Amino acid sequence: MGAIIGYLNFDWLVGPAVIKVLYFIGAFVMPFLAWLVLRRVRSRYPQSARFFSALVEKTGKDPRAWLLFALAVVVLEMIWRVVCEYFIACLQISQTLEYLAN
Repeated sequence: MGAIIGYLNFDWLVGPAVIKVLYFIGAFVMPFLAWLVLRRVRSRYPQSARFFSALVEKTGKDPRAWLLFALAVVVLEMIWRVVCEYFIACLQISQTLEYLAN
């Protein structure tokens, strides 16, 4: 119980293992969430539906559009990985400073 209270009071930090798990979950969930956001935008703004339908028509015919889509997915996954690595580095720096302070 003390560990949970220490975590909730921000006395203890999440470990790098937790961030790695969150990275893998995010890597698989992010494309699905992007699809849901696009669906919501399409339903809320009818003018965007015309744009998306024109894009879909071009995507099936032009291999450059598929390449652009694949590149966007790769770039977004790399950004997600860099964010997670940043959090891990911050945790390691914090742990090292706590070790040096004690």
